[in-house]
Amino acid sequence: MNKLEEQLDFLNHQAEKYIARPRRGAIGGSAERGYSVCSCSSEHFINYSSNQWLTRATFVSTWLIGFNAAEINKQFFEKYNFLTLSSHAIIDNCCPSWIISPPFSKKTFYNYVLMWDCFEEALAVYKEECSNHKEMYRGMEKSIQRMEDEDDFVLKDYNVLPRGNSWDVACARVTERLAVPKVGEFSDLPDLSLYFYDGAECLRSLDENKEAANRPRGYSCEELGGLAWGWDQEFPKLQKISTHFPLFLSPYGTGCSRYVSALNLQDGSILAGWQQSQKDYSQPLVTNRLDSDAIKSILA
Repeated sequence: MNKLEEQLDFLNHQAEKYIARPRRGAIGGSAERGYSVCSCSSEHFINYSSNQWLTRATFVSTWLIGFNAAEINKQFFEKYNFLTLSSHAIIDNCCPSWIISPPFSKKTFYNYVLMWDCFEEALAVYKEECSNHKEMYRGMEKSIQRMEDEDDFVLKDYNVLPRGNSWDVACARVTERLAVPKVGEFSDLPDLSLYFYDGAECLRSLDENKEAANRPRGYSCEELGGLAWGWDQEFPKLQKISTHFPLFLSPYGTGCSRYVSALNLQDGSILAGWQQSQKDYSQPLVTNRLDSDAIKSILA
């Protein structure tokens, strides 16, 4: 077993232990297909590992190698069981800032000497097996060249949903736009759409006051569902419908109900799917279909 395999073997063992924990964060995959940690759960994964300093060091080290190999040396990438870093529902490698310098981290479990040592060991294996490893450095150089000077930085705000005042005060993420069918009371109105979004009261699971009402509060990876609407001609101006309370809640688990996707089908029906918490705290995709008669009855 070479040094890269040793690092990956350690990481995947930590992933297996983490998956076995109750109410774990967002980590998926298997020993055969490889594991993937969601960026929002990466700190949680590191903090609950058996050796936090080594977990962070090997995670950073192997990510740098794996991300590069996935682009230019796929055979090498597929040969080794890399632990990847994903971004919520996007099944792909994403920026390692969450494991190198997460925005909410208190800089715990950082050993930069160990990080560098692990990276040198992993890089030595990469160099030995792939003659074009230098493309890694060219890629980094291009990324640096594309960076604009700080003096030219312009703040851009693409926020289409204002910050909520209760259940969605921490975040709001639009997941779907659904055009309202031109039937019933809506047949003569200008085009308008419904916007499904995920919201949360906090970014991490927090302890509740024992005297407080016991209710789903929503947090990262366990968001609750809301709804907004807007005239198409006025987009991105939207108005929330679920202002004080979430509109979509699972009756099980954490109450999580998120990632709504909906389609207007050719037969006039609507097919919707979403991720819903269960009694065992898993989050399978569930679906529902409304036929055209039911839609006409609702919008009449």
